[in-house]
Amino acid sequence: MTWSGFFVCTVRESGFAARFVSGYLINSLNHPGQGGTHAWTEVYLPGASWVGFDPTTKSMTSAEHIAVATALAPDSISLVSGSYMAESEVTSEMKVIVKVDFAS
Repeated sequence: MTWSGFFVCTVRESGFAARFVSGYLINSLNHPGQGGTHAWTEVYLPGASWVGFDPTTKSMTSAEHIAVATALAPDSISLVSGSYMAESEVTSEMKVIVKVDFAS
């Protein structure tokens, strides 16, 4: 079980609603302008709505956490899945750059 899975189970057992979140985490400290796929959890706190907690970084979520999908189970929100198999001389690369415009 992952830290997020353990956290969600503990929160739900305590009587709070909790969900898994999948998205991107911008790493502005070490790699400005770059981010990577990441997952965290959200807990519904009456009066505060959904509050994000990131067990991986041991912190609450911030503007650097960009949510793409939420679900009750982590396997329901995979960002990228599938496979392709073929013989080929072609290679491909992929780079994800996440930019946040706080002026909007």
